[in-house]
Amino acid sequence: MQPPRQATDQVPAPLAPSAPLRYEAAVQADDYLAARRLSMRPRRRLRIAMWVLGIPFIAVLVLDSYFGASRGRPHPFLASLLGAGMFLLIWYHVLLPLQVRRAYQQTNDALPVVGEFTATGLSVGTTGMRGALAWSEVAKWKRDDRIILLYSAEGEYTIIPLRGFASASQREAAFAFLEQRLGPAEA
Repeated sequence: MQPPRQATDQVPAPLAPSAPLRYEAAVQADDYLAARRLSMRPRRRLRIAMWVLGIPFIAVLVLDSYFGASRGRPHPFLASLLGAGMFLLIWYHVLLPLQVRRAYQQTNDALPVVGEFTATGLSVGTTGMRGALAWSEVAKWKRDDRIILLYSAEGEYTIIPLRGFASASQREAAFAFLEQRLGPAEA
């Protein structure tokens, strides 16, 4: 049994960055595209499972198609699989960028955004507008070599362009702060 709490016990202060972590950058169409691609990326374990299961599956299909074609009957499933793969490649590398850029041009005026990491959350502002995202509202976060995504709900995220930080050390400090505050980034 624990002793009753004394009045002298201190409640730990919320985690805060050791130095002000600020960024300033306009979110561009390429950032939106990077965010869409990063948000669609499956978790690391699922990606590994897809490779481990997918490579032997494709090898079996190719071998079956090759030996089936030598007997005069090509395998229609292989053609369907290749067609689906080609569609996904075209969609991912051609159609998705066109869709994102069109949406960006219709809805965004590319104002520079100034953000600051604080003990309570992310404070963001632009000309005539100010907002905040509390750390308690952030469900998870992801990062890649261009952006940080802070998810407040599934499919709803805040984009932080890494080019907005003044230096590489500030970027690393932001990663360390987010990892300390929110846990490791989702891979």
